[in-house]
Amino acid sequence: MSTKDEILAELTLAEQHINTAKVMIEAVTPPPPDPDYVLVNPGNNIMQMIQDYPENTKFKLDDNFTQDCGIEAVFAKPCTLLSTRGTLRGLFYPKPNTHFIGITLNGGNPNTILTGADDVTLDACVLNGNSLGQHRGILANCANMKIRNTRILNIARDIDTQAILGSNKTNGLEVTGCELEASGENILFGGDTTTSEANIPRNILIEKNYISKKLAWRAGTPTCKNLIEIKQGINIIIRDNVMEYSFVDGQVGYGLVLTVRNEYGQSPWAIIQNVLIDNNTIRHIAGGIQILGRDDRGSTYPSKVMTDVVFINNKFEDMSNAYGGNGRCIFISGGPDKLTFDGNSFQCSTLPNSAISFDQPQYKVTNLTFKNQVQLIEGEYGIVGTSAPGLGKAAIDYYAPLHTWLNNKVHKSGMNNINWPSGTIFI
Repeated sequence: MSTKDEILAELTLAEQHINTAKVMIEAVTPPPPDPDYVLVNPGNNIMQMIQDYPENTKFKLDDNFTQDCGIEAVFAKPCTLLSTRGTLRGLFYPKPNTHFIGITLNGGNPNTILTGADDVTLDACVLNGNSLGQHRGILANCANMKIRNTRILNIARDIDTQAILGSNKTNGLEVTGCELEASGENILFGGDTTTSEANIPRNILIEKNYISKKLAWRAGTPTCKNLIEIKQGINIIIRDNVMEYSFVDGQVGYGLVLTVRNEYGQSPWAIIQNVLIDNNTIRHIAGGIQILGRDDRGSTYPSKVMTDVVFINNKFEDMSNAYGGNGRCIFISGGPDKLTFDGNSFQCSTLPNSAISFDQPQYKVTNLTFKNQVQLIEGEYGIVGTSAPGLGKAAIDYYAPLHTWLNNKVHKSGMNNINWPSGTIFI
């Protein structure tokens, strides 16, 4: 049996081992709970952490994390920020290959919330416009930006605003499954100088989005324009979207506007080329589609001619003078080339001005095709054009001498003596 002194000696040795183990444990920094990301807790400084950690680190923001990052929130390195409810406030300038997942970004002042860089992605994020007004949600002058399942809300000011703008070097942009709300153009491509032909916005997919304006903006101070507008663009697909509420304010209130513009006279290569607008629903609008085939502001603003634009299977609903405007379903000027309408439908809540209206007779429309329209609304004047010798067939023959007109259904509603082209089915 051990003596008392031996027992005390063993206890002392055991205590020494325990103390040694404690020192060893305290000397080792514990890893994050999940080795795949670094936790960001309330009170941490996320911008400092991005600077301190290696590039491409994944940071997970606590649900209760908030930080005002300032009006020049310039990221030190590419990284991933993910959360379910974490919120940042400011104006953000991420590095290429930065990824935002589930983050809320609140505008820090009335400028652009996020200025894109190459290979930046946003997934399941929310961008909220500043209560004082917001000029823009995202400036996408970059390559391969992906915006998915994201809400861009309350982008409204008394100047031209956009939820998403791509004006120079936009290439490979994808906007899918998003909610986009802006008083000016919800989406705009062009509208600024493209520094070379290669930098025209191109290779763009806009798919399965909900695109709208607040009706309350009609009575407010924001400047309201169109839902989607293209001033320059090549290889663009716009399909399976729901777009609603475009009314007379800063412009006429068309749902879709494609107008070639060499905006400041420094981009003579300006063009709209190879655009597919497919299976969209556009509703609660003052006008349907506006087309301008070339910049019409004289020799100071030369441009190329729009070509290869197709509208197929689109549904225009509740086009009405309740939203103001001149009630034109389709307005074509500036002599575009290879313009096709196939399988579209117009439903008007009030009598429109015309089904198709032309202007600028000095520019003839070449390779125009109208076929398989589910419904055109004749309106007051059917097919009409400035200086055309008559309505209907006379107007389209004058503006598009070699057009194709096949199997188009027209709802008679206006003047009974309009001579429609052969290939018209009256309903």
